[in-house]
Amino acid sequence: MPKSPLMVAESPQPLRASAETVRAQRAYSECRVRGADPQQLLALLYDGLLQSVRAGQRALREKQWEEAQVALSKARRIVTYLSQSLRPEGGEITERLRPLYAYCFEGIGRASLEKRPELLDGVAKVVGELSGAWTALAQSPRQPALPPTEEV
Repeated sequence: MPKSPLMVAESPQPLRASAETVRAQRAYSECRVRGADPQQLLALLYDGLLQSVRAGQRALREKQWEEAQVALSKARRIVTYLSQSLRPEGGEITERLRPLYAYCFEGIGRASLEKRPELLDGVAKVVGELSGAWTALAQSPRQPALPPTEEV
């Protein structure tokens, strides 16, 4: 079986991204965030949260404790930001999101503390559903706030 081009001949570990690649990825991410409207920004946050949860889960399975800690700490920071961004005037949406964010925050913390990747399954499911919904909303054509009125 041929070796993957991403593998070093002497090492079973995949190659790490170069510093230049990392800088380019950060610059691209910054451009995406700066040019995003609030719905797109929320979709990006959900996407980043889901990526961090999955990375943490993968690292826990592979017993890469430090890597898991980094990914899950990032996930908890994103959940904290999302939770603190909820506005009382958000009404029903705020009331539905608040317990979901609390569930995610607690689940991420528990999985990290107990080093049990399966505890992140439910978190990944919730975040995946939120991410999918907001991504679809962010990509949908904008609807006018009020329907057009007929001219008399």
